[in-house]
Amino acid sequence: ADRPEAGRGLRRHLLHNDFRPLLEGFDPLVLELDAETAALPWEMLPAGETDRPAALVRPLARQLRTRYSPRPFEVPRRSGWQALVIGDPAGGTAELRSARDEAREVARELNERGLRCTLLLGPPEPGTGAGPVDGVAPADYAEVIDRLLSGEYDFVHFCGHAVHDRQRSDRTGWVFDEERLLTGADLEKITSTYHAWRG
Repeated sequence: ADRPEAGRGLRRHLLHNDFRPLLEGFDPLVLELDAETAALPWEMLPAGETDRPAALVRPLARQLRTRYSPRPFEVPRRSGWQALVIGDPAGGTAELRSARDEAREVARELNERGLRCTLLLGPPEPGTGAGPVDGVAPADYAEVIDRLLSGEYDFVHFCGHAVHDRQRSDRTGWVFDEERLLTGADLEKITSTYHAWRG
């Protein structure tokens, strides 16, 4: 019974008057939210001047915007979809041949469906930086970070070891050579430093 009033309260407290016209109509609506605003029940906002929740009136989706995801106007304009496929970057005693096979198969399937695919397999060899597979670039830790931050890729497929520590986010991520982890926190630190340097 209190749903309509709760929706009106959300609209009063959360939505500036300039944005209210966006809730009118029936076209799909994508809400671009940060970590704090993503916790709010945006689907409950009344559609237009009605009391019906917007999510019941029109297609409505959320898009989480983080510090290390590019804004829509920062994404390079290009034709076609691009994918990054990473296979077995740990190597050594942690080598996963099946992960390399999976990465090759995924890249082949994506290429056959018209995506431009970048395939990275295994760790770089010490000294030379060459990959363990002839004709295929290695999954170098620094290069993977650079590619992830470039905003060039629509899809990322990772095949390899990963670890998860519920108590420590800095021990949760993808495993690379020399047991280095690539975590979300790593990407956030890098972009924060980049934006501070850019001033």
